[in-house]
Amino acid sequence: MKPPWERAVLGVVNQAGAILKRDNAVAPISAFSLIGATVCFGACYFIPAYGHSFVYAGLALLMLPPIAYFIFLFRDPNRLQSEKYQITQARLQQVVLGKELSRPLAASDLPPPVSNPALPPPEPPTEGEQ
Repeated sequence: MKPPWERAVLGVVNQAGAILKRDNAVAPISAFSLIGATVCFGACYFIPAYGHSFVYAGLALLMLPPIAYFIFLFRDPNRLQSEKYQITQARLQQVVLGKELSRPLAASDLPPPVSNPALPPPEPPTEGEQ
């Protein structure tokens, strides 16, 4: 049986992974700043001599996502969109610029197979046949 703290740690790691799977630019920054701020505030409790420094560091880490949001808002607003939106936008720009997208081939356009997968594999050549 696993100790109870292990389940808690795995739950936090899985939750952080779920946050990191978001597909805009600010989500990973938010996840890491939240984890870092939690560590700083915990260190504030366990190391009271440097508590004020840890509080300031934690607050600074919590200010990173809004700052990053405004930086991306004015410099590159498409990064705030989802990855699916960015891929669709890139395809549309290729079509507008006249670059042809690759189309999948029909099965009838493929060359005939060179071997039949239903048959056993061929025997390797012997030294006399080479």
